[in-house]
Amino acid sequence: MAEVSYIRLSSEDLACNPLLPSLVDCYRQVFADAPWNEWLKCPTCGTRKGIQEVNGKPVMCTDCAVQMIDFWPVDQVRQDILHEVGDMDAQCWLLVADEQVVGFCWGYPISLAQLAKKVELSLDLWMDQAGLTPETMVAYQDELGVLNAYRGQGHARNLVAKRMVDFEHAGLELGVMRTQTDPPTVTYHWYRRKGYEIVARYPEPDTRVLMAMKLSEFVP
Repeated sequence: MAEVSYIRLSSEDLACNPLLPSLVDCYRQVFADAPWNEWLKCPTCGTRKGIQEVNGKPVMCTDCAVQMIDFWPVDQVRQDILHEVGDMDAQCWLLVADEQVVGFCWGYPISLAQLAKKVELSLDLWMDQAGLTPETMVAYQDELGVLNAYRGQGHARNLVAKRMVDFEHAGLELGVMRTQTDPPTVTYHWYRRKGYEIVARYPEPDTRVLMAMKLSEFVP
């Protein structure tokens, strides 16, 4: 396997960065796999299929009899990254092999009021219990992903550790992230083992949760 390196991606001039197209492709590939299976979706009913289910062939939705489309279109992912990494001035690290992005990790400072609006979830109960205010700034750990071939080698841990150092240098004290519990993602299990606790849940049947932990207590 190719030798890998960790590269800090600057938010400045992101649109011109030669690694951006590879980052877009890596993002789409990561979420095309289980447990997300976000490769194709039915434009009518929203049914989705993972990349392992389609073998690169066009797929018709069995319920709606229409052709399924990209779950994450290239242009949409590119614009999302330009916003999340560029406009939000994110702390972003990439895992690179043979000049191709094979992993990514980014997050950014955000107030709890802005975060509640972004994730479309009330955080009032958590703030009351934890003595936080809408103006409290937290480190929102937005995305983390590594291609299948590079998993199980500690790369996700290293990416998160580098991002944590950036957060601490920025004076942030609380890390917050969102994931799903049913089916539980690899990310969910990993952060739980590290000590993250669920602080807010989406209404059923949505299985997503918000988790948080003091950065000073985090051990990579």
